[in-house]
Amino acid sequence: MFRAFLFLLLLTPLSLFAQTRIDAGVALGRQPYENSLDNPRYLPSADLLVRRHSFGGHVAVEYTDLQDIGAMVALHLDAIYRHDGNQFFFLAGAGPTVVNTGSAANYGSNIVTWNAEVEAGHSWQRAEVFLRVRQYDHSHELFRSQPASPSGPAIYVGARFALRR
Repeated sequence: MFRAFLFLLLLTPLSLFAQTRIDAGVALGRQPYENSLDNPRYLPSADLLVRRHSFGGHVAVEYTDLQDIGAMVALHLDAIYRHDGNQFFFLAGAGPTVVNTGSAANYGSNIVTWNAEVEAGHSWQRAEVFLRVRQYDHSHELFRSQPASPSGPAIYVGARFALRR
C-alpha cells in the first residue's frame, strides 16, 4: 500500500509537467523617459512563458543603454492569466521587477519595483505575435546627472514560439 502511494506521488509531477506549455520569444519595445537625452529608449527583450491551462509564469529580460547611467537590464518575474479565444488571446500579469544598472557611477545597483503587463495577440499552432504594454517605475538619480526614470509605459511588439506543447 505504501509503495503504491509513493509511486503515485512520484508520478504526479511528471503528469503535471506533461500538461505544461513552454514558449520562448523576443520583443522590441519603446519607452519614454524624463531625461530628454534618453527619450525615447528602445528595449530589446527576450521572454519565457510557462503555463498550465490559463495560469502560469512569465519571465522577461530587457536591455537599454541610458545616457548618464549606462547599461540597464530589467528582469520581470510575473504571474499571469491568459484567456485564449479561437485565434486571438489576451494575457494579464503582474509581479516584481529587478532593475540593474551596471555603470561604475552607481556600482551596479539593483532596484526592486513592481510591474503590470497586458498583452493581446494572434496565435497559430506553434507561434504567436503580440502587442504588450508594461508599466514599471524606477528612478536613478546620480550626482550631477539628469534623472533616468521612465515617464510612461513601455509598448512592445513581439513573437513567441512553442518549445513544448
